[in-house]
Amino acid sequence: MILALFSVALSFQSQAYVGSVSAGTANSGLASVEASDTPFMNPAAVAHLSGYYFSTGYASLPSGDRQFSLSLSDNMKQTVIPTSLSYVQTSQDDINGVKNSSQAFRLSFGNFISSSVAFGLGVNHQQDRFLSKSYNQTNLGLATMWTPTSTIGFALFANNLLAPSKSNPEEIQQKGETILGASYNYRRFLRAKVDLATDSKNTMSKPALAAGIEYYMNRWVVARLGAAQVNETKSNLYAAGFGFVLPRFGLHYAYQNSPQIEESTRHSVDLAIPIW
Repeated sequence: MILALFSVALSFQSQAYVGSVSAGTANSGLASVEASDTPFMNPAAVAHLSGYYFSTGYASLPSGDRQFSLSLSDNMKQTVIPTSLSYVQTSQDDINGVKNSSQAFRLSFGNFISSSVAFGLGVNHQQDRFLSKSYNQTNLGLATMWTPTSTIGFALFANNLLAPSKSNPEEIQQKGETILGASYNYRRFLRAKVDLATDSKNTMSKPALAAGIEYYMNRWVVARLGAAQVNETKSNLYAAGFGFVLPRFGLHYAYQNSPQIEESTRHSVDLAIPIW
């Protein structure tokens, strides 16, 4: 029962952590570039980050779960290969005297192979603790990103390419998936994002669609709306959020809910700081 509750909470996102920028558009944003989201979502997009970034985030999940995230991204002029390192800790309130937790590390490398095409590799290690037992799993993801113009982007991410270990409970196994994303910016006024995810192991399953828009109210403030399908729970996910994009930091908040699932509310807040 405890394991089931924990897995339901994590089923709302396909990645280990979804930053508040993408969470505000219902987890869409594979083809967009954000310092607080890219290290967790798309290794190829790391090549588009400029400078040295630090970000941290906090999210309250259904069933009393909480997530805490940290990331560092390095793409200075002297950097040979743009790299990001991210960490996510998910914890659950004690149930019958037992505390469950999950820790995930992701190391991402991304670089341009041409003027408009970037390639990325992500290595993810996750440790889950349930009922005094610990389970470990390591996996790989490959991504590519094509930006034919400065306002249009397309991305493809094949996540969890390695077969899951049979020794791990099925509920926490990292299942393979393929995500296709598109992003369009209109004059620093509006950004539209669409992601389409499919189960790599079950080609007959229905693709899950996530879409959202960002409206730049002025130079500093952005509002977000989004909606998505969640195939694991056969439900719809709705999201809203806002952010402050200031010269020396960005602060973002997101809210998510599903009318089909009780206690599905998720709140998250992120802070991104350019160090250099």
